[in-house]
Amino acid sequence: MGARRSTAAQTVLNVARSSPCPEVLRALCRTVCEALSVDGATLSLLTDTPSRQLLCASDATALCLEEVQFTAAEGPCITAAAEGTPVLVEDLREDLGRWPFFSAGMNERLPDVGAVYAFPLSLGDETLGSMDLLRHDRGGLDDRAVRECRHVADAVVEGLLSTLTELLTGSAPPVGNRRTSSGPTGPRRTRPSGSWQRASASASPTRSPGCARRPFAADGHWPRSPRPS
Repeated sequence: MGARRSTAAQTVLNVARSSPCPEVLRALCRTVCEALSVDGATLSLLTDTPSRQLLCASDATALCLEEVQFTAAEGPCITAAAEGTPVLVEDLREDLGRWPFFSAGMNERLPDVGAVYAFPLSLGDETLGSMDLLRHDRGGLDDRAVRECRHVADAVVEGLLSTLTELLTGSAPPVGNRRTSSGPTGPRRTRPSGSWQRASASASPTRSPGCARRPFAADGHWPRSPRPS
């Protein structure tokens, strides 16, 4: 992004680079919320299974958003990751015929969430995951706000690449991960997508304090997700 990087994006990138590795995911989610003036955020990666690997959720409401989509196997965040384009839902109280099961789940579990904005996490032509934002108030994003969110998503990718190897080896387990990648019957292992493995191979040497440069785990799998408490 170079000179085009926005102030919000630069703030997110600075936090990613300066936070200790065990705290970088929480710090990213918190900073994304503050920089974009949203009420909640999640970050997730694509894997070699139909499920996504949840990296962090800013709070219980954001985590519940992920759980609703996991249960429904559909929703704006899943669509954004699958299609590689932003998906903006301005009013969740309207009939969402595109995702009927997601709509029913949101009405039941998160009736106070008014809008969801999902942005792919991309590197070149590769989609690596998604950044999902929520607001309690209904309303859309203008063109300037969409550009800002895209820049922040790019900064998240750049920040994650600097700590990706450490995250994959399990020294910094995913934060808030309950069911998105582990399923309703308990945790299971998932591999990072090939896109992330290629990205990791070319990642910048700049990284957060405390993040050692180590190869992927010997079996190529993600560490086991923590069981729900």
